[in-house]
Amino acid sequence: MTGSVQPKKGKWYIRLSYKNKHTKWTQKWISTGYDVKGNKRNAEAMIPELIEKHKHLEYGQAEEATDKKILFVKAMKQWLDSKENKVERSTYEGLTIYVNKHIIPYFEKLKLNLDEVTPKHIKDYYEYKFRGGRSVRQ
Repeated sequence: MTGSVQPKKGKWYIRLSYKNKHTKWTQKWISTGYDVKGNKRNAEAMIPELIEKHKHLEYGQAEEATDKKILFVKAMKQWLDSKENKVERSTYEGLTIYVNKHIIPYFEKLKLNLDEVTPKHIKDYYEYKFRGGRSVRQ
């Protein structure tokens, strides 16, 4: 994703350019609210923050994540869908099997939103897989 400032209607706008889920270049225009005269640096300073805020648009990743919370397993499915035409068929099939048979069943029980997943959750998942993917009797 790239960003640039452009004058439009007497104000500075930031034009974000990114590839959508169909890998076609798309643009999003965002008003900075700054008048064109004497404010170009202020407008340019907003670019990194807006790129970070809108990075979910690139390749159609987790589009609804901006407005509401999204479950981790749904985000994993969206990520998997985004890889279908970007990797070799055999790689995609392997990813599909692993995500659907291992990652999703484990995290589905936890019902975590994407923003709630912590490094401890990932560590616990690895420990679970290390033990053979089964619960350990105490």
